[in-house]
Amino acid sequence: MSNASVPSPLTGIVYYSKASRPFDDEALQALAGQASQDNVELNVTGLLLYVEGYFMQYIEGESKATHALMEKVRQDERHTVLKELTTETLAARLFPAWNMRWLRDSELRETRLHEQLARRFAQGEGNDDAAQAQEIWRLVDGLADVCAKLT
Repeated sequence: MSNASVPSPLTGIVYYSKASRPFDDEALQALAGQASQDNVELNVTGLLLYVEGYFMQYIEGESKATHALMEKVRQDERHTVLKELTTETLAARLFPAWNMRWLRDSELRETRLHEQLARRFAQGEGNDDAAQAQEIWRLVDGLADVCAKLT
């Protein structure tokens, strides 16, 4: 019997956080560029958003890699994670072509999801109820649909 490594199931993690300082487009581009380079080594893909002082990031990949990356994200002093959701049962990647894609504010406004995200962030941590989790996953799915058209 072969001892070849079998990839672990795909895991998706989404979080939103409050930035510790304002970020302009140049800083966001640099952040996304560095994340993209780092994610190539981990075989992680995803999406980064910045709306009115808040980040939302979705990462996906093998379980070990995404959890290790999320631990690094939690320790990053550029923001404070407010909410984090994980699914261990992804059938396929939502953002397979992007090691880390930053969706610019102008692009996000065209998606009609900008207002939903701004409302979500304005509510802060809120309750940890199932309805809130479903809302966040619906936003991720909506972003995946929109981003598939941008590729």
